[in-house]
Amino acid sequence: TTIKTSSSTDLSSIDSATFQAEDTDDIDNNDQKDKYLTGFATKLCQDCFQFCLNNPTHPAFENSLDLFTRLLNSSASNSTEIITKLAENLDSTTTIPELFYLNYARPLITVAIEQHCSLDHIVDLTIQVLNTFDSSETIVERVLADLIKLESSRRFYFLLASIVCRYESSPSFHTWLQNHGVLEQLLNMTASVTKSSENPDLNFPVSTEEFQLLSSLLCSAKPTQFLTSIQQEQIVYLACRLLEQQTPSVNDSDSHKDLIQSIDHVARHLFQTINSTYMNQSTKNLFQLYVLNDINNLIRKNTDLSLHQRSIWLIAIKQSKKVSKDIFQHLIQLLVSYIPTQSDNELFVDMIISICQDETNLAEELYSKLLQRISLSNDLIHESWIVGILHGWLLPDQTIDMKFSNKKFSDSDRFLDVQFLCLLAIRQYELNSYLWTNDELIKSLVLNYYLFQYRCVDVKPLHILFERLFLLSTFSIDLNLIEKSSLSNEFYSELIYYHLYCQIKDRYLTINQRDDIIQYTLIAGNNDEFNCHLILASFFRESQLKILIPYLIKQCQEEQRSELTLAALNQALIRMNKLGIIFEKEYLNQILEVLMKSSLSSKELLQLIQLWNTLINHGTFVYQFEQAHWDHVLCLISDLFQQLTNIQQQIQQEFTLRTEFLFIHAANLLTTVGNLLTNATKQEDTEGFSKQLLEEWLVLYSKDIYQGLLPLYIALPSALAEFSAFHVTNEMVKSICCAICTIPTDYLVSNSLKPLFHSSDNQSTLSDHIQTVFNHLYRLLCLTPNRSLQYSAYHLLNKLLPHIAPTLIQTTNDENIAEDNHTCQLLGSMIEALERTENTIGQLLNENDIVEEHLLDDNGHEMLSYASPTTVKTDKEHLIIGELLNYKLLLNSINCYSSVEQRYTYALMLQEKKLVDRFLSIVLGLIPANPVYNDPLSMQVSSITKKFTHSKSMFENDVQLSPASDVNSQYTVPHLACSVYFQCLSLIPALVREWYSNQPKRIRDAVERVTQKYASPILIQQELDSASSLKEVNIGEAGQFTVRKHSNTREITAVYNIETSRVEICVRLPANYPLSIATIECTHYVGFTKDQWNKWMLQLKTNLTQNNGAIADGLTRWKQNIDKMMQGIEECSICYCILHTNNELPKRTCRTCKKKFHDACLFRWFRSSNKSTCPHCRANF
Repeated sequence: TTIKTSSSTDLSSIDSATFQAEDTDDIDNNDQKDKYLTGFATKLCQDCFQFCLNNPTHPAFENSLDLFTRLLNSSASNSTEIITKLAENLDSTTTIPELFYLNYARPLITVAIEQHCSLDHIVDLTIQVLNTFDSSETIVERVLADLIKLESSRRFYFLLASIVCRYESSPSFHTWLQNHGVLEQLLNMTASVTKSSENPDLNFPVSTEEFQLLSSLLCSAKPTQFLTSIQQEQIVYLACRLLEQQTPSVNDSDSHKDLIQSIDHVARHLFQTINSTYMNQSTKNLFQLYVLNDINNLIRKNTDLSLHQRSIWLIAIKQSKKVSKDIFQHLIQLLVSYIPTQSDNELFVDMIISICQDETNLAEELYSKLLQRISLSNDLIHESWIVGILHGWLLPDQTIDMKFSNKKFSDSDRFLDVQFLCLLAIRQYELNSYLWTNDELIKSLVLNYYLFQYRCVDVKPLHILFERLFLLSTFSIDLNLIEKSSLSNEFYSELIYYHLYCQIKDRYLTINQRDDIIQYTLIAGNNDEFNCHLILASFFRESQLKILIPYLIKQCQEEQRSELTLAALNQALIRMNKLGIIFEKEYLNQILEVLMKSSLSSKELLQLIQLWNTLINHGTFVYQFEQAHWDHVLCLISDLFQQLTNIQQQIQQEFTLRTEFLFIHAANLLTTVGNLLTNATKQEDTEGFSKQLLEEWLVLYSKDIYQGLLPLYIALPSALAEFSAFHVTNEMVKSICCAICTIPTDYLVSNSLKPLFHSSDNQSTLSDHIQTVFNHLYRLLCLTPNRSLQYSAYHLLNKLLPHIAPTLIQTTNDENIAEDNHTCQLLGSMIEALERTENTIGQLLNENDIVEEHLLDDNGHEMLSYASPTTVKTDKEHLIIGELLNYKLLLNSINCYSSVEQRYTYALMLQEKKLVDRFLSIVLGLIPANPVYNDPLSMQVSSITKKFTHSKSMFENDVQLSPASDVNSQYTVPHLACSVYFQCLSLIPALVREWYSNQPKRIRDAVERVTQKYASPILIQQELDSASSLKEVNIGEAGQFTVRKHSNTREITAVYNIETSRVEICVRLPANYPLSIATIECTHYVGFTKDQWNKWMLQLKTNLTQNNGAIADGLTRWKQNIDKMMQGIEECSICYCILHTNNELPKRTCRTCKKKFHDACLFRWFRSSNKSTCPHCRANF
């Protein structure tokens, strides 16, 4: 039936009417209903077909064609019945596919081509019909012959790909493919792609359909009947190039998924026959691409894609027989290439474990390769022992006298390998997947761990991994120390492994717990040497130590005493010191007897020094030393440094490890003795030490020791220039720096250093010795890239400040008045250091800005970083530390001035040179948003939160600048910055306020947030405590002065009762003190006039706002002025105070008006007005 319509609505109306007419019938039977629906759909298909043929130019043509293909699509449940019914209506004896194609598909394709419409759906439908019904070769060839003429030839390739596997065994189909040149066209295209391999960005002229055909031909049962070997290689190469350009994801389009599936099809086919195909380079490349994509997806945590790709390339691993060795090496090479970037990625480690789980041979080869990468030569093994020798828990004779040169060492690559293998071992225990015997591996890892320490590599990440490993419940240590020779490398390697295990396990044992492994049972019999080695490496508790000490003392007293027995005794005493155990005096006296023996060998000298140092630090036992003991110790120290500081002698001798160890332990002993005796001489109470001992120390011993050590200390940077990469050298520098910090100030001032002067100090009144040592130390402070040297120079310069600060303020006498004109001039080294770093520091800190650190979100809330403190990522960090230490010295100088006038002059110099601006702009850029650090070993009450916490504020706890501290601490720079800023707020608050008030609002807000939250609570509490210390004390003779603090309201109340008169004021501190000034309010006054009271209030406000004094000082000064007024003394007509800040009374009287003035006030008036007239009556003075 032909249906003629003029619009698409007519067709729709017919469909609707037909449906409504039929729907009125009552259909109860399901078969009848299905038959009805099939008939209806068949009739609708015929109507759509006729509409398309009769109305090709109608706007509804494409809609009608789309409806026709949808009704017959395989997704429809009755599509087969509809196609069959359409074919039956034609009354022909030919097959259904042929009838459908000739009578329906071909006419629609022809019309669609004429109308330039898409052929995708109708061609897909044709392919579906051919595949659904058993099509003959004839009809297939006829369809192919028609479709090859279409403009949309890519759909033709898709057709070939869908039927090639079905008809590949048919000779006629193969002949047809050859006759029509289809394969030739495609294969020529792949050859052109291969020739263009030099261009990695080639845009392939290959569609998904075309590659599907090529992959189908390659993966057919007999690909050789279609393709030559060269053509097959070209297709594989094309698959590689296509795979390189793919970025698979879970939201890929259908065509992209089809292309990936075709590539996967090729890969599976090749990997199934990997023994024959692996020799082709393209197959190797395809295998490599799958492995790399697998790992990259794993890194991106795209687990599903990673597992899918792994399932494909693992086919090659499982099927490889003849080429297994080559493919294993290829895979291992790929895996190892990812270690530098994925050494801490557990997903990557787990992938390797899962791969090796089923492939024993692969696991063995990988293990061998990885173990080889971290293996150590004999020289490196000996270097790994040095840290143990230094700290006294290892004592192999064959290394301590060796001389090591500065060899090249690729520490970064090796470190990543060790980190990866640590994680690999850990994951094996955690997953209960024991692929390898891990004892050898872990021992090698431990040796590398100590080798890195010796080479000054930060091993904290490795230590965390070892803690994780040794604390696993499934891990157990297997030791065979007894079976090994005590002189072999294996024995000492085992001891090192055992020591690290003990060290970690001991930290997690409570005081009453026992671990039989780390508290090794001693071997009975005559094997004392073995026992001593175990004592050195073990971590014993109190009960075991009380047995060991007498045993070791006995060994040291007998003839078999050796360096080893002395070392074991020293380690046992050190362990007791750490546990806080005080040993019986009887045994300590026996140790003294051993130490006092003069028949010690040269090898035993090193242990003797350490044992003396440990014994002196053992509780209060040092106060029980007799004079003979001290004489022995002081003579020992003196002889050691006389020998060690003889530079010519050290140059002539070989500089071995033993020499460095002598420097370290001798300097440690000097530090201990120096701190005890030098500090005792400064105190009036010298109980515990005789005056004779202290005099001998100062007169006979210390001067020669320090005078010889100081030049060596100054020359240390040259030693660091070559050997800074070695832990022992850095420890030697630390020890010497700690020792030199104990030098008495007198010996530092009267030094014998080579003269060093600065050209700007010609007018300085400092002695040559002080100028020399000051200039040397300032160079160490600002130019040396070593924190220990910088810290020690800072401490020594602090000792010199009381000698230097007074000379900085110079006076020029004025003939007209008695007051001097004070000026302040910094020394040349100070000025040079500031000028040198003025531009450098700004460049290094361009990313550290206080406003950026303390940003606000859209709601006005502060965004704080709680991850880690601000760190300056630069190799010139020592310049920043030197700059901050320089600031601290400049601020510390303020405390060296006793008079307020001198402090004012010094502060005025800081302001004129704009140093305050520089201090604040730099340190505020270094203060982190959350200036706290965790100290798990201590608890304290925070002055900010008022709670117990492990977190320590960098403002509450001043930075510890010990030369022996951790030189790699990430907290040093931010903590120093907080310290400098806190000093500015404490010592020069008025100058900080002035700087703060001149900043833009954005800067002020950021500064106020960090100050009010962290610094102000501490400063306010200090002011309240200082003021409250004045309560109920009599000052002067006039009356009673009482001060009370109110912490909750930040208020200080001062009450002054004078006979029947009473004055009461309230000083209220703002929350952001000292950025805002304190407010002063008069709450009560009786017996005084308003003018008197106003003057006193003006005095107090002036003292608190303009000067840099504390509130307690201001209240005291205010009280003293009232006292003087009550005594009838006239106030100064300029400052309205009776007492000047320098405690002077108004003495200068005008001859005309008879008003009195302070000399200092009058001089400032002359200088500011440029006139010498009276401020009151304008008469000439």
